[in-house]
Amino acid sequence: MKIERATSAGFANRVLNDPAVRSDIADPKSGQIDVSAIIDSPTHLILQAQYGILFFARVFEGIWEVHAAILPEGRGEWAIEFCREAQIEMFCGTDCVEILTRIPMPHKASEALVVRSGFVPRWKRPSCVWREKSVPYRVWARTMQEWIGDYQIEDVVDEMKAHGLLRKAAAWYNRYASLSREPLMIEGLN
Repeated sequence: MKIERATSAGFANRVLNDPAVRSDIADPKSGQIDVSAIIDSPTHLILQAQYGILFFARVFEGIWEVHAAILPEGRGEWAIEFCREAQIEMFCGTDCVEILTRIPMPHKASEALVVRSGFVPRWKRPSCVWREKSVPYRVWARTMQEWIGDYQIEDVVDEMKAHGLLRKAAAWYNRYASLSREPLMIEGLN
């Protein structure tokens, strides 16, 4: 699957304003969504692929919140693969060590997507507006600690190095190496 960081807002705006997507994101009566102003922001990141986008907002250093906007033809297995591939980009290509999301509890399709993408529930809150109603929601999370177990540490470290994240690569490798009786890495240089 080809995933890329959005460098313009065109595709993201089309997906976010598609009638099949819009009612799950915001009240359609509130006008068109336009993400042009944040496309170059260091606190926002949009990953896009053929049928949708993942919109990330930095909560604080290393912690990012994500929201998915998937066109109908991409829902199901494609969306799951997209979310899993995007985790590689976030954990290996940014400072991210935890991804959070908020899911309205009646939105069973979104809940299924986060579960199949490896997220776990963290806590519940009493109210958010979804489809013009106040409903309870749950916060879900996927940590790098949980995610990294799905991959070979050497592959993760190589991907981080390819993104120029040498210190992060060294830290995560040394975490593994110190408990595995392997030689430590110095600042990602070996």
